[in-house]
Amino acid sequence: MKRRSLSRTSLGLAFALGLTASCAKDPTELILTVTLDETPARAITAFKVTLDAAGVRTSRSFVAVALAPADADIAPFGFPATVRYVIPSDTIQGAVDVTVDGGDTDPITSMTLLATGTGQALVQNHKTTTATIALALVTPPPGNGGAGGAGGAAGAGGGTGAGGAGGGEAGGAAGSAEQASGGAAGHAP
Repeated sequence: MKRRSLSRTSLGLAFALGLTASCAKDPTELILTVTLDETPARAITAFKVTLDAAGVRTSRSFVAVALAPADADIAPFGFPATVRYVIPSDTIQGAVDVTVDGGDTDPITSMTLLATGTGQALVQNHKTTTATIALALVTPPPGNGGAGGAGGAAGAGGGTGAGGAGGGEAGGAAGSAEQASGGAAGHAP
């Protein structure tokens, strides 16, 4: 007798679980293929993806899920990279502007923007949509100069702007060649 009631309970439980699983809705997701044809100054280790549609704007940060090389703390993205953005139901649908910003370090605290790209996608509830976003390298704006180098190394370049540790013009630790007591100057070409 106990076996029969146990098997009915198991059958009832299996039926209930099967029925529940068949009623589950598919997620609304956007699968992005992110490409980059150039080589950035530093490895891109983080993406910030922003979706903008009909008055609703949302963004999410992504980091590479891989082992970091021996000389780094964070793994870089390889290109083309695939990003799976799961969208909460009914929050965004229809034509969506997609912006992908690629940088280094943590995208939440302080990300140096190295590349950016935009595109569009048509998002439908409970469907998977795909889009390709081509990144282009970001050039520092004129007047910003580069971050000064440490111990005499040249900075990232840029035009005239904030100097490094020695003050002066753009880029290197000391600024211009005339003030080069702190290290090599880093002028933009």
